[in-house]
Amino acid sequence: MAPSFYLYVKSLTQKNVDIRWRNTHWLSIIVGTLLCLPYYFLDPSIKVERLNIATDPVTHLGIFTFGPEFALILLLLVVITYIILMLKLLNENLINLKSYFSNIENKDLSWIRWSVVLLVCSASLSAVLLFMPSSIADSWEIRIFNLLFELSWLVLIGAMAVDQKPIQMTTKNKNKLKGVPSNVQKKKYARSGVNDNDLERLGLKIETCITLNKLHLDPDLTLRKLSIETGISETLISQVLNTFFCLGFYDFINKLRIDYAIELMKKSDDTLLIIAMDSGFNSRSTFNLAFKKHKSETPSQFRRTLKQLR
Repeated sequence: MAPSFYLYVKSLTQKNVDIRWRNTHWLSIIVGTLLCLPYYFLDPSIKVERLNIATDPVTHLGIFTFGPEFALILLLLVVITYIILMLKLLNENLINLKSYFSNIENKDLSWIRWSVVLLVCSASLSAVLLFMPSSIADSWEIRIFNLLFELSWLVLIGAMAVDQKPIQMTTKNKNKLKGVPSNVQKKKYARSGVNDNDLERLGLKIETCITLNKLHLDPDLTLRKLSIETGISETLISQVLNTFFCLGFYDFINKLRIDYAIELMKKSDDTLLIIAMDSGFNSRSTFNLAFKKHKSETPSQFRRTLKQLR
């Protein structure tokens, strides 16, 4: 299940992912099966006898009875490894999204992050049960709970996966500079041949083009659309935003949207949802998060402050 889930996430965020059985990600399944295979060929009476043995040390038959134990240990190691790989993949995808899209709602795969949390819980439960007495680990209450938990997890993943579409970006932006100091960013772009005067000129051109044409109010604005409108390459726009404004594409556009939303708050008594939609946001929750990030307070708090100053 772990490699399958990882390859699914990878296929959502990257192109041309090899998911055929010769893929090395399936190696753990093959190894686990080979470890358990000798046990499956034991005489049924021996297997039944071993299932009824108490938790005290028992005489074993080498690989025939130790195989499943090895497979369980392997399973936990594989799950932990793939959880780390998935989180790394999701984090890289989030950075790429913010460098290309101005709205990432329904694209950030947040539901997969929650699924990974549940997967961790499931793996942790399995690990705990390995070290518990059989009188507890094999009780019908624990078995039913474990079964229902895993079944619910699979149903959740299946239902969400049906509606989830691959994340399509026309270009893969490699300017992953979120949180990187400006001096490091300038060093990265040192060979681009663009000096500080050019950065300032291009920065003013980009900002003027966006505000005059109200491009930031388009909820579907992307780096490609901005490149077409300004006549500046996507790579150069990213360089200007990261070095001159010290903001990525996503944060830069949302900052302009927040400034526009504040002007609307000052002029009208429309609901915050209407103001959010008019400012280019797709939802109230996204608006609240962006507003809190740029203004250190929620839209409701800011509006109350405005009313007190009137």
